[in-house]
Amino acid sequence: MEFINQLLQKESLLGDKSFLDTDCIIEQSVWKSKLIEDKFKLYIQENLKIENINFLNFQIDLFNKFKITQELVPKKNIIENREYIEFNESFKDNEFAYLDWLEKKNCKKGFSSISKPLFNENYDLAMVRFEKICGPLCGGGVIVLYELKSKKWMQKVVIDNWIK
Repeated sequence: MEFINQLLQKESLLGDKSFLDTDCIIEQSVWKSKLIEDKFKLYIQENLKIENINFLNFQIDLFNKFKITQELVPKKNIIENREYIEFNESFKDNEFAYLDWLEKKNCKKGFSSISKPLFNENYDLAMVRFEKICGPLCGGGVIVLYELKSKKWMQKVVIDNWIK
C-alpha cells in the first residue's frame, strides 16, 4: 500500500496532466481483460524479468484480488465493476450515451484507473498501468516500470502509452 500511496501522491502533484485527475476511479483495473490470460502473463514476465512461475502466478493472483478503496482515494467516486460493465453497455447503440452515464455518476471529468503494482522477485522493479477516459476523443494511458533506488520508487521507463 505504501507504493500505491506514493504513486497517488505523485500523480496528484501533476494536476490536470495526471492520469488520475478525474472525479471517479474504477474499483479494479481493466488491464488484464484487454489481454488474453497467457499474453498478460508473458507481458508481465518479460517486462519484470520474472523467472519463477510460482512467483508470477502469486503476483497475478494479488493483482486479480486488488480493489481501489475509499481509504486510498477519499475524494473520488469509486466505480464498481458492475457499473463499469454498465458504462460499456451504455454506448453500444449511441456512441455519446456514455456522457449521460458519466454525468449521472457525477464523473464530470471522466474516470481513471490504476492497476495494482506487479513486482519482480527482488521487489525492486514494479509495473503499473494508468488510464484516463475523459470524453469522446479524450483519454489515454501508460504502463510504467518503476525501480526502487535508495528506498524511493523512481520511474524507470514508460513501457507503453496510448491516446484514445
